Amino acid sequence: MKQGVESVRHAARRADLDPHEKWGCSVGLDAVDSAAQLWEQRTDFFPRLQFLPRVREDLERLELWWFIQVRGLLARLQSSAAAWDPTTAALPEWQGAKITPEHEQRKRLCEFRDIDDVDRCFDLHGRFTPGAGRLHFRLVPEEGVLRIAYIGRKLEKQHRSITSQRSPVVTSRSAR
Repeated sequence: MKQGVESVRHAARRADLDPHEKWGCSVGLDAVDSAAQLWEQRTDFFPRLQFLPRVREDLERLELWWFIQVRGLLARLQSSAAAWDPTTAALPEWQGAKITPEHEQRKRLCEFRDIDDVDRCFDLHGRFTPGAGRLHFRLVPEEGVLRIAYIGRKLEKQHRSITSQRSPVVTSRSAR
């Protein structure tokens, strides 16, 4: 019988769990290679992130190179949200991700129908490359989570999420 010393990961106390949980999630997340799999396991990998139902289609449209970038960005947002205490800080400390609000003139492009059927501005966004990839979200401090509304190319025009769900507006020009 050969004897030796090996290092074994363990969590003896609740306080010891966080590093192991991050490690376990990162190992498992790297194995996720499809939008469908990521969507199905989103609550396991990202308990502090919520996704509007429309985001499923956004994920499915991503090319592989963007999918890999988005998967990493979601992991960094999860880490940021997990460390955030909304009672002491208005914003999380962004861990490894450049997060900025949308410019004032462009905020109208960032409105999405939220899960409670109210239109809200999701103007915080992270970037992913190559190209102008964006992941738009908003803070939900009362729940201590980030809610994601959009993943894809930089928003350039009003999107279907709002416009297709509203009643058509009749103008004098369209009434003719």
